[in-house]
Amino acid sequence: MFEFPKDWDDDERMAFLFRDLKPRHINPLGHDEKLDFWKRLILKFTKQRNKAIFSMQSLMEDFTRKNSQPVCLWPVLESLKKDGLIRPTRAPGWGEWISSWFVSPSPEQGTVFVNARVFDKTLKEVRDALRGNRYSGTHIPYQDMWNSCRRTCDDNEALFKLVLESMADLTVKDDLVVFAADSDLIKLMTDHDKALLSISDAVNKISEKIEQHIQQIKDLKALALKHKHEGNQKSAMAALRRKRRTEERLEKQYAVLDQLYQMHSDLESQKDMAKILDGFKLATSALKSANSDIDKAHNIVDELQDAAAEHRDIEESISSALTPEAQQSELEEELQRLLEESEPIPELPSVPSVEPGSSKTKKDFVGDTEPQQKKRVPLGYFD
Repeated sequence: MFEFPKDWDDDERMAFLFRDLKPRHINPLGHDEKLDFWKRLILKFTKQRNKAIFSMQSLMEDFTRKNSQPVCLWPVLESLKKDGLIRPTRAPGWGEWISSWFVSPSPEQGTVFVNARVFDKTLKEVRDALRGNRYSGTHIPYQDMWNSCRRTCDDNEALFKLVLESMADLTVKDDLVVFAADSDLIKLMTDHDKALLSISDAVNKISEKIEQHIQQIKDLKALALKHKHEGNQKSAMAALRRKRRTEERLEKQYAVLDQLYQMHSDLESQKDMAKILDGFKLATSALKSANSDIDKAHNIVDELQDAAAEHRDIEESISSALTPEAQQSELEEELQRLLEESEPIPELPSVPSVEPGSSKTKKDFVGDTEPQQKKRVPLGYFD
């Protein structure tokens, strides 16, 4: 929220400042005072990136006060332009597109300006952001560039386009940004760079899935306990089976993550590059397949998963020499263990320290220290 100067609440003062700017020889003090007020206010207001591009008409609307608009802004803008603090942006190409934002009845109101300091700062920051992206080619989709610089420009796409238009080492053609071959904003990536970047992207995706699976395991554990407390044994068992399948997927993804970390370490140290790159291609293919299977599994309705799991449990029990009854028993034991972990152990009375028949009376116990409470022993691997 922009904070206007204190004078803004003074009706008499603002009535004077909103009136037309008379020639200086008529009232030098009043002329200079009014000019200084509006110059400082406009520079402060347009320092905000979302207000950095403006016209006289847009400023009149922004500075509307009690249904009144200032009528003295054009000489102020001319003075700011003369001082180099604002720049007109009316130009062919995107400049005209920007100007089309401001519908106005006169050329003065339609001329579009940009805050010079904000523009120069944004230009530097955008070039730094583009340079840091290490683009792999000279033709980059405009939307990709805008997404990478969106935060830098505070979501002001008009300012971003104006900045791109000012750069001599790139052009925009049909939603593509084309860099000059000698531009310092691009650094063509080698196979080594691409491999490192791909592995880093894969690590981020796998890490996200791992976090999701960890949360799913916690939720399914709580769900199994909820069903058990409600007396719904079948639903509790189904939740435990889903938890076990999720734990199996989690273990596989941990294994993939370990492989990716090792590959990244090997690539960074450039050990046997040809051999490692071949391995990277094989691992990438396997990773895509694994991710595809996981994504498909997430799209299956849980009830159908449970039905299929019961059939699969029977088949797996044959190869593992465990009967379905034995597997069911394991699930019941795990459910009981979870129940015991979720229920607090009641505190037991302390053992008397005096043998029966002793002559020590109840009064003699007053000075004794309280016996230490029995420490709870973890009952399962979830503690």
